[in-house]
Amino acid sequence: MAEQRDLSVRAITIFGLSLVATIMLVMLASGLLSGYWHKAYLAHQPMPLPVRMLSQVPPEPRLQVNAPVDLEHWRATEDTLLNNYAWVDRENGIVRIPIGRAMELIEQHGVVK
Repeated sequence: MAEQRDLSVRAITIFGLSLVATIMLVMLASGLLSGYWHKAYLAHQPMPLPVRMLSQVPPEPRLQVNAPVDLEHWRATEDTLLNNYAWVDRENGIVRIPIGRAMELIEQHGVVK
């Protein structure tokens, strides 16, 4: 008596091919439904306002166009204020001094009130 196989290669192949075909059909159906639902969604959206259709520059203040350059300019201005001498009020003898020098003076003399 001949020994029988437990599994049929033909049955496994048919099952695998039918599984792949089913997955492909489900993907196709979901893609078609998604496209249909998207078109239906867009059809029920209100028309854009005419103001939005115009391409004009909005009024001030506008958003930053180039933030890194703006930050660089701001830091340069701050560095100038913190590291250079300048008159604040010449008539009253008020001067701005570099922050490093101000810290040295406070270290030597303390805070003057």
